[in-house]
Amino acid sequence: MSHERMLRAEKKLKKGINALMRRAQILDAREDQRYGKGKRGSELPDGLRRPQDRMARIRQARELRSKDGQAINALRKTIVEPVNAQFKGARGLRSFQLRGMEKVDPEWHLIPASHNLLKLLQYRRSQLALVRATG
Repeated sequence: MSHERMLRAEKKLKKGINALMRRAQILDAREDQRYGKGKRGSELPDGLRRPQDRMARIRQARELRSKDGQAINALRKTIVEPVNAQFKGARGLRSFQLRGMEKVDPEWHLIPASHNLLKLLQYRRSQLALVRATG
């Protein structure tokens, strides 16, 4: 290979290397934007970094795969829906009166509290009616 051809090949290689480096920098910047500076994106979530936490999650997953675990999980899903429907239907909660998380948070806490107080009142009334009826 002549000296001139070698210089041309070296120039071509440098161009290719520079193009690869630019691509790598662009990809690096995208990954930094997506995962955070200095992170690869393959890190474990905070709740799984410790081996004890991983074992607890594995046990939980095993329990959910069993028949009893599936029945309990199905029950969990059904319990919340009627309450939310009561908030929406019987209590008239179609939207919040205020805007912004700081303002909505106290309003949201008031709704279940009033719901529970009304349930306690109804229960108490039924108990008093039962006492009166039995005498």
